[in-house]
Amino acid sequence: MRTPVNQNPKATRLKRARLATGITQQEFADLLGVDRQSVSYYERRGITKIGVAKRYAGALTVAQLNGAGEGPQVDPLELLEI
Repeated sequence: MRTPVNQNPKATRLKRARLATGITQQEFADLLGVDRQSVSYYERRGITKIGVAKRYAGALTVAQLNGAGEGPQVDPLELLEI
């Protein structure tokens, strides 16, 4: 997957992980308890706070357990852009 100029590799990893679960940004936002625009921002710019990274990783796990996909297991620290 080619990384656009305005994206960083960790942000691209966030999007790939979500897509692997087969859910939309809105569905993922609902799991996270945020709006769709927040998910879009994370997938373009990355995550800088450990609390958000933990929630994101938890939501990915929930999506996987619900049978939405077979995405990779995610370590919250690997999601951080610091």
